[in-house]
Amino acid sequence: MDAISKEPKYKNREWLFNSAVTLRITDGKIAEMIGANIKTIGKWRKKYGIPSSRESLPTVNDLLSIRCKTKDDDKKLLEKFNMTKNMLWKLREKYSIAPEYMLDIISKEHFKELYYDKKLSYSKISTDIDVPVWDLVHIAHVYGIQSRTRSEGIHISTGNSSSLSEYALDFISGEVMGDGSVVKISDYSASYYHTSKYKKYAEWLSSKFELFGIARTGNIMKRNKNGTITYSYASKAYPELLDIRKEWYPAGKKLIPKSLELTPVFMRQYYIGDGGLSSRSSRRRGINLYTCGFLKRDIDFLAGLLEDIGINTSYQKSSNILHMSPNTALLFLDYIGPCPKEIEDIYGYKWVVEK
Repeated sequence: MDAISKEPKYKNREWLFNSAVTLRITDGKIAEMIGANIKTIGKWRKKYGIPSSRESLPTVNDLLSIRCKTKDDDKKLLEKFNMTKNMLWKLREKYSIAPEYMLDIISKEHFKELYYDKKLSYSKISTDIDVPVWDLVHIAHVYGIQSRTRSEGIHISTGNSSSLSEYALDFISGEVMGDGSVVKISDYSASYYHTSKYKKYAEWLSSKFELFGIARTGNIMKRNKNGTITYSYASKAYPELLDIRKEWYPAGKKLIPKSLELTPVFMRQYYIGDGGLSSRSSRRRGINLYTCGFLKRDIDFLAGLLEDIGINTSYQKSSNILHMSPNTALLFLDYIGPCPKEIEDIYGYKWVVEK
């Protein structure tokens, strides 16, 4: 083996230039490859005036001076600095510099309007302005446009929306006060769930929610648990239901919100779900509102709201209920109105307080 072949590779200027500039291998990696010290590689590279792999990349001034009016100019830039397309775009993202042909396609303000304000996806924007999606991704990085989170993206692509009336809000809140529940699906939406022993009631709820602009997901499910048959309704996810969720479950547990205002429809739905006639002890019967699961302070708050509308109740600690006398029961039923005709055959008995 001659003397030349024994010479360390880093002393060969051509080889070192090819490694550091052409192949863009770092000093550390070169040293590792040939079993040399990293400082030795740096010393010989500087001796030959060879830039490091990082130094051989175009600077911000290079990118500003070569603005690339066409994609052909891009190719010339890649050839001049012997770099890949991916390297070029990473530098452009780092310095927030887009090629002129990209800036002509869509301005930063227009991009933000479509993506943030109109909530269009990259795919939709791509179709509308006839630009490849990956080009839009690069432009977004250069413009500093933050991508949506996965849950936000799913919500926007599949999300629903409904403008709930005051009646609808009172109706749903009354159901939540009783047997219904609202479950958070994502940071942007929630769904309503209800289980009843009556299929007819689940179907009636479904029809009411449809009128409110809230669609059902799947079919009403029949379940048989230990011989007990129930029917379950579930709605699709809506941001408006998330607002109700936040109001009624501030810390993940159902609480009566302090913003609650009683209305006849709210109390009617609550009574249907969690109310009933007291045991018969005379010609007329009283009414019980079941408050199991609620804190005593919530129950006292509800009792105060009922008193404000002339409905006096007494708290029965042993069974955790609010009780109305027969006379008050008549006032209460007059306040909430008659049982809805569609479900009168299954819940109409709750309105019969006299023999």
